[in-house]
Amino acid sequence: MPTEDLQLSALIQASPNRIYAAWLDERQHSAITGARATVEPWVGGRHTAWDGYAEGMMVELDTGRRIIMTWRTTEFPPDAPDSRLEVHLEPVAGGTKLHVNQTGIPEGQADKYRKGWRQYYIEPMKKFFSKPGAMRAAILAASRERRLPIPGVNSAAPGTVLARPVVARREPDKAAEAESAPRGAAAHGTRLAKKKAPAKKKAPAKKKAPAKKKAPAKKKAPAKKKAPAKKKAPAKKKAPKRR
Repeated sequence: MPTEDLQLSALIQASPNRIYAAWLDERQHSAITGARATVEPWVGGRHTAWDGYAEGMMVELDTGRRIIMTWRTTEFPPDAPDSRLEVHLEPVAGGTKLHVNQTGIPEGQADKYRKGWRQYYIEPMKKFFSKPGAMRAAILAASRERRLPIPGVNSAAPGTVLARPVVARREPDKAAEAESAPRGAAAHGTRLAKKKAPAKKKAPAKKKAPAKKKAPAKKKAPAKKKAPAKKKAPAKKKAPKRR
């Protein structure tokens, strides 16, 4: 099958390491291109871009120097092999010289992809890295438009705006409900839940009667004073003996 090649170069005002990290980061990659991308940043990992329009596998990764991967779009003929995409990062004064070399493109498609690389990668990357705050603004804009990667979702039709995943609710089994419902409720196809009787409030505990105060102890009567002992009468003097 006849194939074509393309080459592109551009000066990006950022270090090779920053560009390399952004290419392999799903959120930054998506923010740069304006479409959802997924990246498994290891050799043998899968990658997608432009909402699943392009996909491939990582072949070689050299930090801050080059990224080599297989690459094909939904417009490749079914029997066409993947093309080979090489992204080389060359440090130069003022930033990095970005080289994009792609080989093995099906005949008649190279011009379209050349325009795509400039429109969706090179020009957005210049804005993304050159202006202060542009990176944060681009990520916030992509988040508002729901263009950032969603865990568990790997591809979608090109240009699809993705909504957040919705967890399906489990529908109740109406037949089982009707069978277990009371007869009156079964006629209406509904289940009447018996209301639980409100729990009886506990009666407030009776207050204990206050303990009776003990009567004050009676004071002991003062002891009676003893009467003074009577004084003994003086002994009578004996009369002198007569001579």
